[in-house]
Amino acid sequence: DYSFSGIRTVIWNDTNVIKYHRTFSYIIMTLLNNKLVIEDVKESFASQEVIEKAEKYKHQNHRPFFLFIKAKKSC
Repeated sequence: DYSFSGIRTVIWNDTNVIKYHRTFSYIIMTLLNNKLVIEDVKESFASQEVIEKAEKYKHQNHRPFFLFIKAKKSC
């Protein structure tokens, strides 16, 4: 259901967590529409070292857990 934005309840570290899902394009366009300048974008993926230590992360590289965006207000 990646393409559908909204509230989701998930289990994270054995705890129910409410999260607000947004697509990458929604996030980036919201920044741009509010006159922010995007300086850098990074996605998080498990490294080979992490996968070797915890095999459960091997199949989770099909999508990033986090999106990091560095942005600043335009002048």
